[in-house]
Amino acid sequence: MTQWHKDSAMLTLDYAASLAQQKHAFSTFLEQATQQQALSVVGLHSSLVMDQFDSAHQQVIIKLINSLLRENIMQLQGNLLILPRKTLERKTWRIEELKCLSSSEIISMQQVISVEQAQPISCIELISPLAKLFDSEKLAEFGRDLQQTWFNTALAMAFRLLWGQKLNQHNQNFWHYVSQLNTSSSYGLLEQWAAVGHPSHPTDRSKPELNLTQILAYSPDFNAQVKLILGALKTDHLSVDSAAKGEAITSADIRLYWQMYFPQQMQAWQQQLEKLELNAQDYLPIPVHPWQAKHSLPHLFYDELQQQKLVLFEQVTITTLPALSFRSMLPLINKAPCLKVPVAIKMTSAQRLLSTRSAHMGPRFSRLMSQLLQKLPQVAEYFSFQAEEIGLHYQSPNKSDDKVASHLSYICRQNVCNLAKDGEIMIPAASLLAPDSQGQPLWLSILQHQGNSDWSAAMRLLAQYSNVLCQGPLAFYLHTGIGLEVHQQNTVLICDQHGRIKRSITRDFGAFRVYLPQFSTMDLPLKFHHDNRLQTEDPAQARNRLVHAMFISQLAEFIKSLTRHYQHDEAQAWQVVKTAINETASALANQLDNNWLTQEINAFLNDPWPMKALMRMRLQTTDDYLYFSVENPLAKD
Repeated sequence: MTQWHKDSAMLTLDYAASLAQQKHAFSTFLEQATQQQALSVVGLHSSLVMDQFDSAHQQVIIKLINSLLRENIMQLQGNLLILPRKTLERKTWRIEELKCLSSSEIISMQQVISVEQAQPISCIELISPLAKLFDSEKLAEFGRDLQQTWFNTALAMAFRLLWGQKLNQHNQNFWHYVSQLNTSSSYGLLEQWAAVGHPSHPTDRSKPELNLTQILAYSPDFNAQVKLILGALKTDHLSVDSAAKGEAITSADIRLYWQMYFPQQMQAWQQQLEKLELNAQDYLPIPVHPWQAKHSLPHLFYDELQQQKLVLFEQVTITTLPALSFRSMLPLINKAPCLKVPVAIKMTSAQRLLSTRSAHMGPRFSRLMSQLLQKLPQVAEYFSFQAEEIGLHYQSPNKSDDKVASHLSYICRQNVCNLAKDGEIMIPAASLLAPDSQGQPLWLSILQHQGNSDWSAAMRLLAQYSNVLCQGPLAFYLHTGIGLEVHQQNTVLICDQHGRIKRSITRDFGAFRVYLPQFSTMDLPLKFHHDNRLQTEDPAQARNRLVHAMFISQLAEFIKSLTRHYQHDEAQAWQVVKTAINETASALANQLDNNWLTQEINAFLNDPWPMKALMRMRLQTTDDYLYFSVENPLAKD
């Protein structure tokens, strides 16, 4: 029988537990007094969560099966899901009410039936035979994450029902509601409303280090507010970079920056230092996530805390909204910068720390972006960026340790709302696909608000979206050789009051790739971090960053949402995207080297798309990246 661990929100893994047994275990856990109290804080009750049990499982098992199919672990023949005879025996399951896109990706189904036992199975039972193919410990870890994703998805779906009802008390069009809010309120709402999970990662909602209370208190999908703790770090124990002055920025500059945006907190911060008889001139402020302050820093920085090289003031806080990325925090202070901080918990299989490379390269690249867009005014009409104004991380005077430093660092990122013009609305790209309280995506609310929501209107919206991305990040790449990670989470779309897409903004410069031969034509310097993986002599590495982020994460997911709603084939939609690519190429024909432009446009239009094998990477015993290729829909006539 499946049971819950006593002190965590994680099931003891039992591959043989049936759907009914899993449901009983979920329900039993939620009936505990501690969990009931945690649910009540956000207005939830166990019965409402359990009402979402089946829908949550359906969502999770669809992502799981799509991963198994994409990565060629299982095969689909008609409505039969087959594990080939690589193990001791061939396994077959029947998928009821199966619906797929023309790419064979599953978009809906009822349940998965065991052919041998003739009964529905759970996602956990489905991965059980993989124990003969993969490392047992890795599979067990994956299974626990899958199980917690299932539970957290049910939680989030239940909360979203209540949240949606609260937002839609007057039963109005969701876009109309959003467009009536002020710029910062609408943006903060959409950042959290968009937190509906990764489009393809099967364990996207697992947070194994967090208990139920912490999941509800820290996650954007629960409309959380998090109070960051403002600490103090000795100036001789840190390294800093800035967009304005580089590493030449002074401690006085940084304190002045913080004073400008957080005057009340800085006054309290200085008073706390004085109480300890410490000189504020010897310290700089450092924001710390409360989970990090309690669970990570006390043992990693024990000596520094004892010696007051690092001081944490739990009573000096900044109230923030956790954004889509969980560790990017939006202060509830007008015009204040977004604060990106490390949180040493595992989400989608990686710890969410903040590397020294990001702390330095973010500000450096922001300075470069400003210079590049000044040189490229035609690109700047469609494309801009959130500057990472300050990056800071711990650095011991005695030795450098990037791994330890990634636990105590931060980035101040320009408030995106400061980039809005009168009448403009900032939309995180991921929010376009997030369903409202009626279950329909934001893009459909936009079309209904405009008065025409038929297929042709959807194609016009897709044309706007495609044109903005092609004239922006695609043209930027063709000019500079820089492939940016402009995926859904890193892109903000700027719309007018009617929802027409005008421009895009990119953010987060931790993992771009620079193709050096093309970048050299811009005649601008960029000082790379000693971790130099951001630069390459292979154009495919830079190009594929853009392919995955712009085409796979953004446009392909948007097109799936359109075709799912209208029951249309995707081919016409991809022709709209292809037209935008070709128009961009034509506009650049007299500006760029013909061989380079032809090579890259042909690659975008014809080369197969590389995708990370997310599930195989979780199940292997090394940290190597694994990729597989999928058909490029732009290559179809």
